[in-house]
Amino acid sequence: MKYREDLLFEKAFPVIRRVHRIPKDAKIQFHRRIRGLECDVFITWRSKSIFPIKSILVELKEIDFLKMVDQLVRRREFALWAYGVINLPVHTIVEIMLNPKYELHEKIYGNGIGLISVFEDNPVLVIRSRVKGNVIAKYLEWGVCP
Repeated sequence: MKYREDLLFEKAFPVIRRVHRIPKDAKIQFHRRIRGLECDVFITWRSKSIFPIKSILVELKEIDFLKMVDQLVRRREFALWAYGVINLPVHTIVEIMLNPKYELHEKIYGNGIGLISVFEDNPVLVIRSRVKGNVIAKYLEWGVCP
């Protein structure tokens, strides 16, 4: 691990693993570059479902919620699911997300982005990520895995 933010992943990963039933042999890569952009964490594993390889992108931030959402939107097409993990209380996340000044509601929900608070070492799933339609098309275009 290279950065202080990487420690946030250790707190959030049990939640992500449980929600998506990630097996123990999943490949976890820190600071992976995909199509010229760096992703904080990229998780892949094999599955017997419609997608033989599943993937999750995770962006980690101490407090910069707006930057985290911007990075997730720009990288969203790289994985089936995408999560932002941030060290802010749940109520602060909701307040920022719903503040009309930032127009984040559509960016987050429209892109199927999930959010996890790890404030005070207590991981809370605020929003679960969901697969987005154009991500499926990109996945197939790239030949399963970016």
